[in-house]
Amino acid sequence: MTKTNIHKWVAILVSFLMIGTLFSMLPITNLTASAISCQKDGFDKSRYTLSGNMAEDVATIAKSQKGRTGAQFGYTEAWCDEFVADCIENAGADSSIVGHGGTVADFESIMRQKKGAVEVSSPQVGDLVFFTYSHVEIVTKVENGTVYCAGGNNGGTGNYKTNYCAGERKLYATARLYLRPNYKNTNVEPPTYSILYTNKATITLNEDIVFTASSDYATGYLIGINDINGRYATENMPNGSLTMKFSKAGSYSAYVTSYNTAGYCDSALIYFTVIDSAPTFSQLTSSKNKILIDEEIEFNAISDNATAYWIGIDHNGERYLTKEMVNGTLKCSFSDAGVYTAYVTSSNAYGGSDSKLITFTVIDSAPTFSQLTSSTNKISIGEEIEFNAISDNATAYWIGIDHNGERYLTKEMVNGTLKCSFSDAGVYTAYVTSSNAYGGSDSKLITFTVIDSAPTFSQLTSSTNKISIGEEIEFNAISDNATAYWIGIDHNGGRYLTEEMVNGTLKCSFSDAGVYTAYVTSSNKYGGIDSKLITFTVYINENEMVYNGDCNMDGNLNIIDIVLLQKFLTNVQDIDIADWKAADLSQDNILNISDLCIMKNKLLSIEK
Repeated sequence: MTKTNIHKWVAILVSFLMIGTLFSMLPITNLTASAISCQKDGFDKSRYTLSGNMAEDVATIAKSQKGRTGAQFGYTEAWCDEFVADCIENAGADSSIVGHGGTVADFESIMRQKKGAVEVSSPQVGDLVFFTYSHVEIVTKVENGTVYCAGGNNGGTGNYKTNYCAGERKLYATARLYLRPNYKNTNVEPPTYSILYTNKATITLNEDIVFTASSDYATGYLIGINDINGRYATENMPNGSLTMKFSKAGSYSAYVTSYNTAGYCDSALIYFTVIDSAPTFSQLTSSKNKILIDEEIEFNAISDNATAYWIGIDHNGERYLTKEMVNGTLKCSFSDAGVYTAYVTSSNAYGGSDSKLITFTVIDSAPTFSQLTSSTNKISIGEEIEFNAISDNATAYWIGIDHNGERYLTKEMVNGTLKCSFSDAGVYTAYVTSSNAYGGSDSKLITFTVIDSAPTFSQLTSSTNKISIGEEIEFNAISDNATAYWIGIDHNGGRYLTEEMVNGTLKCSFSDAGVYTAYVTSSNKYGGIDSKLITFTVYINENEMVYNGDCNMDGNLNIIDIVLLQKFLTNVQDIDIADWKAADLSQDNILNISDLCIMKNKLLSIEK
């Protein structure tokens, strides 16, 4: 299948899917024939004579069966659509223009999609009139603007067997739509695709917008336009073109039905906006933030209500370029190196809005530096690692990764980023070459490890062993093969905190005073290992933390501290107090018997 044919069939598929939204129809769920077979032999043919004009004959047949019941026709269920189909067949039509469906909605869909019936706005004799989604009849006459119709299963008995044909009568309810069967079918190919487009996506009130339609075999085009409330307009498009104005602001959608005598094809929806106020925002983006001299860069602008976009580009403190961005897009290149700034003015007839400045660089020299970083320095086999490269003038980045003294991988880093995984354990080195058309620069090597076994050791340390309430303490974990670290902190015999240590580090504070213990589980996907416990104390305040009695700095006030202070006060030789302030419980900057007594009382209160 050629590319053109693919596009045609895609257009057909999309158009069929859109019919339910455009016409407010029921979804097409089943287009197969129903259990009702053609019952045209049940008609009383003595009541009519065919003229050879198929549309006229269909109407004549419908009128002629007045008073006959469903049982007389042989219908076995609700039968208004089957009566219409049988009238068309009795007029001489074959299966090429008439079909049978299980419901009125199915019948309508078959007549539209498979049999070439087209929707019309001005009914003629022989057209089909759909009142609701559950009843259809045949137009028999149009006189002085009044439409007459006839149909089956409309006698009002409520029983399909005894319900009858009412014969010709004035249109008794509002018509939902009119369909014209393909009575003049001469084996013309129906349209196979339908396309609608506009010259603008945004217009102001009463501004011209031009719709253009195209198809392969179409002889006519009918555009349908919807707003938020439903159908806004249905118009013929002479020669596939239509110019319109809109007096109401809002969002609109449109489609076109391309048709001929053999059938029709609906286009996909297109959207446009009618506005009555100035833009409220404006934004400019660029395809790159670094280009070479004479290399192309693309700018794109967006806004809510804009009908025009003008870009302003400055260089060296002066205006370098002012240009319209058609449809909000502009491609251009630059012949002078340096840093540029740009903004866009998005406007319409009611006003405008300027975007924020964006910056880009035009370069004419090789990169002067190159740097590579990784998201982690340890991963397991199959786990993803991300590399990022930066440079001053680079427009391309290529990473080189070595393992066991050989090149393992060479790959481009799109926008200086690369994510990948590895299937072999071991130590790897990597670097990046940052380059442009003028040259390149290699980064320093970085190292990372791919592991395939559980950690063999785990260790947790803290920045201090005593803090006051609300003061921050930092924990650090190390291990050989760990890719994740989880700290567990206990207090008063229960779990106080369990939290992940990102990159093996955690900073936190505590709101409860007392002695805490902590450990870390260092793990990867192969297993984990717990560290030894460490202890730290949280004091009520800084004063309590300084004068805490823990003069040997082991993290606890106990009998050892009392013995140490007592020996110090009795001048025992070679006795030294690691933290004399902790023993100065009287806070007079002198260690004496008073401090010893306070220490003993403090220990007794703790033990109680």
